[in-house]
Amino acid sequence: MSTRPPVIEASGEILIHKIYVRDLSFESPNAPGIFNEDWEPEVEINVQSTARKVGDRIWEVVLSITVTARAGESVGFLVEVQQAGVFELDVPDDEAAKPLVGSTIPGILYPYARECISDLSSRGGFPPFILAVADFDAIYEARVLQGAPAN
Repeated sequence: MSTRPPVIEASGEILIHKIYVRDLSFESPNAPGIFNEDWEPEVEINVQSTARKVGDRIWEVVLSITVTARAGESVGFLVEVQQAGVFELDVPDDEAAKPLVGSTIPGILYPYARECISDLSSRGGFPPFILAVADFDAIYEARVLQGAPAN
């Protein structure tokens, strides 16, 4: 049993002002030939989030997800989504906002990005690609423990 105190101590009210797609890209560089290959892709997923204060108690958080699906050496598709939102945080200071913008809010944005990626892969002629559920608390905690910036 660990005696280390929890890294994430997020408290405060979050008011969602706007959720939107900031940037979106779908590429299928090997279409239509890729559709003739057996489709059991190797998938690479990259997830990052950034946050910046844009006003008094107002933050923009951007969740960036890149999915690359390859069949052998051929790229089937590449999807890049920047799902963003503007949030008002009722917290005493910027330090108290870090767990919210680094963990809680990316968790709010994630389902929107998942839906977008699934829709784009399907519209591109591939089976819908469903991202697994992500534990942003664990991701945030690992970043803090590694000494990475908290947002």
